[in-house]
Amino acid sequence: MTRELGIEIVGNGVMAYEALTPKMGYKGEVGSLVWVPELIVNKEGNRFVDETGQSTDIALQTYLQTDDISFGIHDSQGDRIEDFEAGVEMGLIYKGDTLEELADKVGINVENFVATVEKYNATVANGTEDEFGSILSQMKPPTEGPFYAVPIRACIIGTMPGLKVNENCQVIGPNGRAIENLFAAGELMFGNIFNRVYPATGTAIALAIYTGKIAGETANNQIIN
Repeated sequence: MTRELGIEIVGNGVMAYEALTPKMGYKGEVGSLVWVPELIVNKEGNRFVDETGQSTDIALQTYLQTDDISFGIHDSQGDRIEDFEAGVEMGLIYKGDTLEELADKVGINVENFVATVEKYNATVANGTEDEFGSILSQMKPPTEGPFYAVPIRACIIGTMPGLKVNENCQVIGPNGRAIENLFAAGELMFGNIFNRVYPATGTAIALAIYTGKIAGETANNQIIN
């Protein structure tokens, strides 16, 4: 219907998250380990993103790396070690007694990787500003072996274009004017609100609630008038 009316589609962002495997995604005791590490490197052994930033941005940046993959690095500290070990048993997660052994098993540049970890750990230990802007209190330096590497891939769970609307959620026609009795709310008008990435869990639900209210009130006022 909207194609026939010549309505403009706006927005070209995506909803993306880290995934362990295409089938598993980020679900389950092992799949959810993609969220645990706060040091992420590419196949070259280098950092490339603020690990404490938006998950969507991490996923999209991962797409730009060699073979569309990155690796979250974690050491033997923390309360998820049993899950890491389960992932190793499943052949999904890498484990090495030393950083060098881990890099060799993963197939990443050993020299770059070791230097990256040392620089990352020094940043945390010295309390200096991180070059990628990571939040210092959330950075987790891998210091005690054995070490684990969690493969991180990007999974796209939705796109965010939508029908062009005005502030009253009225759909805008090709002449730039609101089309009478035609409204769009929620997913139908995502592209008007979201930019390049999906900002946070629940944002779409909130958007559906308040745009539905706006559209309903606008329609009701038109009937009354």
